Amino acid sequence: MSRGGRRGRSGAGRSGGLRLRHPLLWLGALSCVAVLIGAAFALGVFGGGDNKPDYPYPVQTFDDLGRTHLAVGETYDQYNSNPPTSGPHAPVPAPWGSSDAELPKEVPVHNMEHGGVV
Repeated sequence: MSRGGRRGRSGAGRSGGLRLRHPLLWLGALSCVAVLIGAAFALGVFGGGDNKPDYPYPVQTFDDLGRTHLAVGETYDQYNSNPPTSGPHAPVPAPWGSSDAELPKEVPVHNMEHGGVV
């Protein structure tokens, strides 16, 4: 007889197949993954190939005009929106915070480049 009278865990006595230790835990995890994938599709995360989201309401979008800096004092009059949302802009942003003073249209574009809201 062998030491202890038991067979080792070499797999000789196993039935051939995968046995999940906690099937309800696996079922719950797979359900969560399925819900997350469904929500991602519903929110349009995996949208079409045009890289423009499909909004459920009318939204006006504008092409990106780039983010080059103009020379000091130089102006730009070919923006495709008013107020401008992208394009050549002032080399220095406006001071952060709110202001009652009107700014040249080239200045707030620089602030938006750095995450500012205009």
